[in-house]
Formats: sequence, C-alpha cells, structure tokens
Amino acid sequence: MRERRNKLAIQREDRESARARRRSQTDLTRAAPTREIKPTLLIVCEGQNTERSYFEQFRLSSARIEQYGGKKSPTHVVEFTKKVATKKEYDEVWCVFDKDDFTNDDFLKAIQEAENQKFSVAWSNQSFEYWLILHFEDNHGAKMPRTDYEARINSHINPLRAHYDGKGSKLITSAFFDVLSGFDLLKNESRVQLAIDRAGRRDGECRRAGINPAESESCTTVYKLVKRFLKYSQIVP
Repeated sequence: MRERRNKLAIQREDRESARARRRSQTDLTRAAPTREIKPTLLIVCEGQNTERSYFEQFRLSSARIEQYGGKKSPTHVVEFTKKVATKKEYDEVWCVFDKDDFTNDDFLKAIQEAENQKFSVAWSNQSFEYWLILHFEDNHGAKMPRTDYEARINSHINPLRAHYDGKGSKLITSAFFDVLSGFDLLKNESRVQLAIDRAGRRDGECRRAGINPAESESCTTVYKLVKRFLKYSQIVP
C-alpha cells in the first residue's frame, strides 16, 4: 500500500513538473508584442482643400500631405511631386488628381510619368467627390456630371447633420468625415468599406474592358490610397 502511495505521489509530481515545463516553454516561445512601423507617406493633392482636408482627418502622423497651388493640370502635379519627393526620403509617394476638363493626353501622360517615377496615383474621373458619393450609393459607373456632385453628396449627408460646401470652402469637416467613416445600417457595413468595394469593382471593370483612365468616367482609384491609410490609422472601416 505504501509503495502504491509513493508511486502515485511520484506520478503527481511528474505531471505537475511537466505542466510547469510547458508553461515555461510557452512563456519563452510566446512572441513578444510588436508594433508595426508606419511607412512614411508623401501625398500631393491637386484639389482645392477637399482632398487635403479629407486625408488629414485620418490623423496619420507618418503622412505628409501637400496641396499643390500652382497650375493644376495633372502633369503639373506630378512635376511638383518630383520636386517635393527629393527633399526627403519617403516609403511611398502618392499623386492625387482629377480628370476634370483636362485633356486626355495630359491626364494619361501624368499617370504614366508618375508610374515612371515609382509614384502611386489616386486619380478620379471626373473628380474626387465621386469617391465621396460611393460611400452612400453604388453608381455602377453611370456617367454623372461633376456639377451634380455637391447636390448628390448633400442629399445623403444633410439628414445626418453634415454639409459639404462644394462651391465655397470645399472642406471635409469633422462632422462630414464622421458620416463618411460611419456605419450603414441598411447594408450592415461601414461606409468606408462600401466605398472601397464599389470603387474597386468599377476600377476592375474598366481595366478588364481595356478602357484607359481618361475614358473611364465615373471611376476612381482613391480607394487604393485609403486602404493604405486605414492600415495604419485609428479609423476602423
């Protein structure tokens, strides 16, 4: 009997010892929490206040956002970006510009030159406000004159106590941004993610059809830059 008790005690000690070793090994092998290093981004915007005020709302400390104030054709934006990008080393450089009424040649030349410089491009055809509209409706690429953008946006955000002054300040206010980054209850999805999905789908349709960006009216690649911001900002889509 005594031998049996001793054997059981030894087995108990062995089990406890084994558990202790496993806990020790787990503690030693558990990966230490790491903080992902945010890349430094240079974003040069062509627009008058809208784009810059929008991206600044993400409060990404590693992003420098410049607003180009000279001649605003897409090629001038890229040339300005080249100058700014030489002053400091950045992990990513982005050009943000619109088709507007600029010629197809200028628009396509700007995109090509940006790509030659290893810059990323967030372009919109016709303008940046199209990206904002996609937070509320799926346009499916139907042509929409940009003169209608302001009214279209306000039809969605005014009932939510926000306003966009597209003919005046052209600012994305905190109230407007709160709506953009809010949740669509009917779709059961964040508005930002809805816009990303819609813009990505439309962009893919144009590329598969072989339609160049200058001819891709009601299309935007701003979603690509927003995805980069979301990865490192505090905004949760």
